[in-house]
Amino acid sequence: ARPAPGQPTLVAVMAPAMATVNIDLHVAHSNPESPSTVLRFASEGLSPRSPLQLQGSPLHLQAGSRQGHQGNAVSSPRNVGAVASTAVPKSELQLPLQARSPVTERTPSQPSQPSPRVVPAPTEVVTVVQVAAPEPLPASSRFEPVPLVKDGAPTEIHVKLVQGAEVRVGSSHLRCVDVLGSGSYSVVWRATPLSGEAARGKEGAETPAAVALKDVYCKSRASLRQTLFEIELLLACEQQVAPAECLRLPLCLSHSVAAVEDGWCVRSVMNILPGEQLDQWLFREADAASAPARVDSPGSGGAGASSARSRPEVSWISHLGQGCVLARTLILQMGPTLEHLASMAWHRDVNSHNVLVSSDGTTFWLCDLGLAADSRAWPSEGEGATAAWKVTDIAGDCRYWPPSCWMVHCHGTEYLEALPAFCQQYQFRLDIHGIGITAIEVLCQIALAAYESSGACGVERTGADSEQERPWAQLLSAWKLYRDTVGDWWERIYAVFSEGGDIRPVHSWLKHHMVAEQTIELLESLHQALDACARVATPSTARLLGILRELTSELSDLGLREACDRLKADGGPEENGKASAFTSPGASQTQA
Repeated sequence: ARPAPGQPTLVAVMAPAMATVNIDLHVAHSNPESPSTVLRFASEGLSPRSPLQLQGSPLHLQAGSRQGHQGNAVSSPRNVGAVASTAVPKSELQLPLQARSPVTERTPSQPSQPSPRVVPAPTEVVTVVQVAAPEPLPASSRFEPVPLVKDGAPTEIHVKLVQGAEVRVGSSHLRCVDVLGSGSYSVVWRATPLSGEAARGKEGAETPAAVALKDVYCKSRASLRQTLFEIELLLACEQQVAPAECLRLPLCLSHSVAAVEDGWCVRSVMNILPGEQLDQWLFREADAASAPARVDSPGSGGAGASSARSRPEVSWISHLGQGCVLARTLILQMGPTLEHLASMAWHRDVNSHNVLVSSDGTTFWLCDLGLAADSRAWPSEGEGATAAWKVTDIAGDCRYWPPSCWMVHCHGTEYLEALPAFCQQYQFRLDIHGIGITAIEVLCQIALAAYESSGACGVERTGADSEQERPWAQLLSAWKLYRDTVGDWWERIYAVFSEGGDIRPVHSWLKHHMVAEQTIELLESLHQALDACARVATPSTARLLGILRELTSELSDLGLREACDRLKADGGPEENGKASAFTSPGASQTQA
């Protein structure tokens, strides 16, 4: 960098926690006989338990009354290295430099017998800024420096993504094909890999025909750190998992960060996971379950005859049986992934929109870690804890929030601290509750559509079969009430953010209607219905229903590892979801 006279040189370094960053300061003076250098370090985003560590020298650095800041002499022509070994807990620290001994400069024309020249103590201004990514992830060598914006213009060429555009992201050369999805500040493109790591794919994997290119615009350093945390989290999961294990997460193939006007653009290349979003799959399956059964006549013809298939009528009880198998499979597949993730981060947005499912409903994947939070820093107690839950904005789809989230949203964290069970839930069980509600949704959603379209809704029946079916009908009714109520709250909040309105009236409305207390009552109705169904179900299904109850209760300490162990040990379906059946006494057995 060659700043104007009197202006500082600014060096920015983006590094994950625990990383070692080597910085060589090449200081060129117009008057080498009387240079002056002041070295200032400003750290942003570092937690108290991860202080900035300085190393280096030929100079002796002093910071206030701190002692022992010294290092070994290293020099080269017009190269001043500055080093110390000391923790820097302050957000900014100015270090005046003092020469410990003369530094010799070797003349290039005499490499064997250099002519020494004394370099006076430097005092020119050089600033180094470090922006640290959230902890606790291991260092990754694949991060790139964040370029700066100078005079409002980006420091490098930034290619806008449009159909057919070619772009380089890290080591990957890609061509944009079409848009897979979009959000408020991000767009995900389907892209064809032309060369680089995305074209080669991961070791042992087939070369991908297409990849997902996620383009995120970050308006602030906070959003930049959050976006980079998602990338670092995916890289850490990939590095730490055993080869034989299968984490159901996308793979990050490459990534880059570029400065744009008024912010940063973070691009990451990931493999395209199979399947579709679970909420869309459930909507389509529920629509099919509620439609009248159609059986094509043998002699039917016409343009659509070849593609039409007969669909026999399936009772709502049979759909419940299939829902039990789907819910069990979801927990068995998502449980280990969330359990592994929990050692590093909470996802904080586990719901059916962020879960992908295969067309046959046998395989699930977790996606979108954009709201993840450091699980070590999140709680109030424990190694590395900083009570980040008290100062971090609430996040996620409110339709899947536990009561503790509504309490924080409406009343603040101090209110929650007075309620130990809910406080524990908010600190340690957000993802557990999210997967529990999603599993209940999977169990009930399709069956509810079939139940409402069958004419059985609101009809009093007598007999043994009706006695066995009544608890399941109550479960579907309890789920419908829960879904519709929290859905109304979500629509009110979403309308404000999508239209850019004022959230304060909606916030006051939510407080007035005591939504936290309503959520407790809605969950209690669901729990009572699950208990009633468990009393008329087979032992395997009863165990599943009990697990769903515990996953969504603030009074439970059931973890996902134990939940999966129970499901595997009860003789229920295997993880592939192809085996097992749902049986209710008095009802016919239905093979899913």
